[in-house]
Amino acid sequence: MTPKLIKIVDSVASELTTMQLSNIDAAFKHLRSWKGKFDASSTAATVYSYAMLKIYDSLLHQYLDSDKRSKMVDSYEFSDFFSRLVNDIKEHGGASRFNSFCVGHHDFYKGENACAYNFALAFN
Repeated sequence: MTPKLIKIVDSVASELTTMQLSNIDAAFKHLRSWKGKFDASSTAATVYSYAMLKIYDSLLHQYLDSDKRSKMVDSYEFSDFFSRLVNDIKEHGGASRFNSFCVGHHDFYKGENACAYNFALAFN
């Protein structure tokens, strides 16, 4: 999942500030060599977990309130939905049918790829 997220975030690099890019690069330095192991001493696991919480929070703002969104992520169906969303965003970018699920979290964002932008700011 991590390489896909990095590729998606890279696709909106031109829409980010220098400071955001620097922060994201620092996070990605930990993640690029990470083998996915979660333990108490893993900085990469902390970076990944925090970013995933922020990504999950960025979804479905137009459809569900905060309480319902937070309950939704604890289901098998959500895992499947999220995997499909990531794959489709990676493949189709701003033309993805899933982008509508990402609109509304950052009201100031006017670009085409709301999901990628939300993912990028989650690693900022």
